[in-house]
Amino acid sequence: MKRSRNPESFRDDPWGMIMDGRSMTASADLPNKFTGKEHDDDFGLDGDYFGARYYDAVVGRWCSVDPFSDNDVSMAPFHYTHNNPISRFDPDGRADFGSAKKLRAVGMKILNDPALQPRTNTQGELVTFCNFGCREILQAGGDNSLDGKTANQIFDFLSDPRVATPVSFELAAKFAGEGATVLLSAKDDPHGHVAVVAPGDLQPSGTFGKKVPLIFNFGKRVDLMKASFGFRSDNQPKAFILNKDRESVLRRFAERKQKRKQQQQANKQKNQRSLVRRIFGNVLDRLNRRR
Repeated sequence: MKRSRNPESFRDDPWGMIMDGRSMTASADLPNKFTGKEHDDDFGLDGDYFGARYYDAVVGRWCSVDPFSDNDVSMAPFHYTHNNPISRFDPDGRADFGSAKKLRAVGMKILNDPALQPRTNTQGELVTFCNFGCREILQAGGDNSLDGKTANQIFDFLSDPRVATPVSFELAAKFAGEGATVLLSAKDDPHGHVAVVAPGDLQPSGTFGKKVPLIFNFGKRVDLMKASFGFRSDNQPKAFILNKDRESVLRRFAERKQKRKQQQQANKQKNQRSLVRRIFGNVLDRLNRRR
């Protein structure tokens, strides 16, 4: 199969492959093509560069192994968007969680990492690793944005509206239920605290005076716990979801709503046909009895 680069036949299939005979000249000279990434013809690669690896739209596969493929052995390490390019997108060529089950599995695995357990330093001070634990979870989902940041720096980073969106605890739990990484963050002097929201129902908390989400906590206690056990009530955390994850989950919500609407319409049409058949059958029965 040959890839076309004719500007007069610039149109793509769902995987991003350009098909001959489909004219669209407006974007022919733009470097970013159908996938939103720049096409690279250098050295005969003929692929789209996503940052972590190259993508070949002709075969709908990556040209190298997913660096986080061990987190999802059910899928081949070369797959693109879980083989569903219409409903999903891949921002940088790395894995995403996509489900509460996968997020929980990764979170529990990282909670058991001995390197993230609290310890006492040479000055006798307790050292915790909340920023490292959260970074490891996000990295497992293909996001390196927390690299090199302290807990307080993570709070400032998430407070940038270009990066993340603040959400309620209720929405935080809902997004986590979709496999999205939602972060709880509180700034403090000298050290803040940050945790990843775990999938699960909101839990009652007397100290917080409201229901709180479950979290993967990397602090004095490293465990799956209520947010009120990991954060102080006098410095309650804010919940943030990265904008790209929010957009991805909202798109899935919209798709489900559309599918439900289509199913309801199909059921309505089915019931209408059934009603017509019953009415027509009753009419025939009456005519037959009159004979």
